[in-house]
Amino acid sequence: MEGFKDRYERECRRVGETPAVSVQRLIEKGGSERKLTISRSIITTQQISCLARALANDAYFLELDFEDISLEDDGMIALAAALQRNTTVKKIRLGSNNIRQSGSLALGELLKTNSPVREVDLSWNTLGLLEEGVQYISSALASNNYLETLVLANCQLGHEAARAIATALMANSGLRVLDLRWNNLGAVGATALARSLEYNTTLQHLKLEGNHIPAETLQLIESKTANNRTAECARNAEVARAKLMQREIADITRRGQVQVNNLQRENEALAVETRTTRGLVDVLRESLGDTATKTETLETRLDIATAELSCRDREMKELMQSHTRVRDELAQCRATLSADLSAEKTARSRLESDLQKATEERHRERHAAQMDLQGKISQIELLTADLQRTRDELAAERRRGEEAAAIASEQLHSQRKLYEERIQAEREKAGLEVAAVQDQVRQGRAQLEQVRLDAQTAADNMRRAMDEAMTRANEATRAEHALRIEEAERRHVALTTDKNNADTIIASLREQISNLESRGIQQQLESQKAATLAAEDRRKAEREIGRLTSEVSSMERRIASLVDAEARSATELAKAVSKIEHTRSTHEEKRSDLDAKLAEKQREIEQLKFANKELERQLQALRKTQVKHAEGLAAAVQDYVANVARGTD
Repeated sequence: MEGFKDRYERECRRVGETPAVSVQRLIEKGGSERKLTISRSIITTQQISCLARALANDAYFLELDFEDISLEDDGMIALAAALQRNTTVKKIRLGSNNIRQSGSLALGELLKTNSPVREVDLSWNTLGLLEEGVQYISSALASNNYLETLVLANCQLGHEAARAIATALMANSGLRVLDLRWNNLGAVGATALARSLEYNTTLQHLKLEGNHIPAETLQLIESKTANNRTAECARNAEVARAKLMQREIADITRRGQVQVNNLQRENEALAVETRTTRGLVDVLRESLGDTATKTETLETRLDIATAELSCRDREMKELMQSHTRVRDELAQCRATLSADLSAEKTARSRLESDLQKATEERHRERHAAQMDLQGKISQIELLTADLQRTRDELAAERRRGEEAAAIASEQLHSQRKLYEERIQAEREKAGLEVAAVQDQVRQGRAQLEQVRLDAQTAADNMRRAMDEAMTRANEATRAEHALRIEEAERRHVALTTDKNNADTIIASLREQISNLESRGIQQQLESQKAATLAAEDRRKAEREIGRLTSEVSSMERRIASLVDAEARSATELAKAVSKIEHTRSTHEEKRSDLDAKLAEKQREIEQLKFANKELERQLQALRKTQVKHAEGLAAAVQDYVANVARGTD
C-alpha cells in the first residue's frame, strides 16, 4: 500500500503535478480490502495519468472504483494503456465518466489483451451516441473469453448496438452476466439478442428492463438463459465428477505402485534368501563325508519332498484354473454389459421413434382440428350473414308496413274532409235532407272506422309476423351456437384425453429412465463385486505363495539338519541340491507368471471400470435426451391445447 502511494507521488513529481490530497487519503483507506476507490473525487486528467502509471506495475489492488471522476476519453486512454501491463486487477467500475469514441477504442484494446479482468462496469456513459464506440467493445467481446460480467446500463444504446453485441455473443464463450437495462434496444434489438442465444450457451443472466421489449421476447430470452444456467450446473457437475474420477485413478495407481514395490521387496528378500541357501549348500558340499545308507535315506526324503512339490504344483494349477474361471466370468460380465447396452440403445431408438410418431400424430390432429374449427367458423360467419340479411328484410317489410299505414291514414283523413265538405254543402242546400245526410254521415264514419281498424289490424299482424320471424331466427341461431358449443366441448374433452395420454407416455418414459438408471447401478455393483472377487483371489494366491515359500524354507531347514550326518555322498547330494535349485527356480518362474497374470487381471478390471464409466455416461446422455424429448412433447401438447382454446374463443 505504501509502495503504491510512493509510486503515485513519484509520478506526480516527475511531471510537475501536485498529488491530489483526497486521492492520497482514499489510497490509504483502501488497503485492507485490496480495493482502490476514488469515485466522485475531484481529480485532473494529469493526476489520472499519474495514477494510471502507478497502477501499471501494481500487484496489490484487485478492484478499481473510478465512477464519476470525469475520466472522459483522455483519462480512459491513459488508464487502459497502464492496465494492459497490470495482471492483478479483476474488477473495474467506470460508470458516469462520459467515455466516447476514442475512450471506447482504448477500452476495447484493453479487453482484447488483458485476460485477468473479470468484470467491467460502463453504465451511465454515452457509448450509444456514436456507432463506433459500441463496435469497439463488441469486437473485443467477441475475442475475449475471460470477461464474466459486463454492465452497459443506461448507455443510450439502440437496436444497431444490440445487433453488434448479439454478433459478439455468438462467438463469445466466457461472459456470464450482461446488463443492458434502461437503453432503447426495442423489439428488433431484443430479437437479435434472443437469436444470438441459440449459439451462446454460457450467458446465464441478460438484464433488459426499461428497453420497451415485448413480454414474449423477454420470456424467450429468460428461458434460454435459464437453459444456459442449467447446462452450466450440469457442466460443473461433470467437471467435479471427472476430478473425482481422476483422484480415484490416482489413488488406484498409487496403491498399485505400493503393491509393486512390496513385490519387489519380497523378490529382493527371496534373492537374499536364495544366496544364503546357496552359501549353506556350498558349506555342506565341503563337509560331505557320510555313508551311502544315509545318502539313500536322503534320497528317499528328497523323493518325498519332490512328491510334496508335485502336490503343490497341482494346487498351483488349480489356482490358475480358478483364475481362468474368474477371467471367463469377467468376460461374460463384459458381454452381458455389451448386450444390455445394445438393448438400451435399441429401446432408446424405439422410444425416439414412438415419440416422433406421437408428435407427428399430434401435429396431424392439430391441423385437422384447426381445419375443422376454420370450417365451423366459416359456417358461423355464413349463418351470421344470413341472419343479418333476414333482419334487413324484416326491417324493410316493417318500413313498408309503416308507410302503408301512413298512406291509409292520409287517405282516411282526406276522405273525412271530403265528407264533411259534402255534409256542409248539403246542410246549406237543404234542411229537409238533414236526417238522411246525417244517416249517410254515420254510415261514412262507420266505414272510416272500419277502414282504420282494418289498417291497424294489418299493421298488428305484420308486426306479429316480424316478431315471430325474429324469434325463429334467434332460436335457430341459439340452437346453432349450442351445437357449436357442444362440438367445442367434445373437442376439449378429446384434447384433454390426448393430454392425459401424453402425460401417461411421459410417465412411462420417466419410469423407463429410472429402470435404466437402476440397471446401470446394478451393473456397477456387479462390476465392483467382480473386482472384489478378483482382489480376494489375488490375496489367496499371495497367501498360497507365502505358504509354499514357508514350506520350501522348512524343507531347506530339514535338509540342513540332516547334512551333519551325511558326509560321504557329495556327488549325489550335489545332484539333489541342483534338483532342488531347479525346482525353486521353477517355482519362481511360476510365481512370476502368476504375478503377470494378476497384473493382466488388474488391467482387465481397469478396462471393465472404464467400460462401466462409459456406460454411465451413455446412460446419462440417454436420460438427458429422453427428458428433452418428453419436455418438448409436453410443451407441444400445451401449445396445441392453448391454440385450440384461443381458436374456440
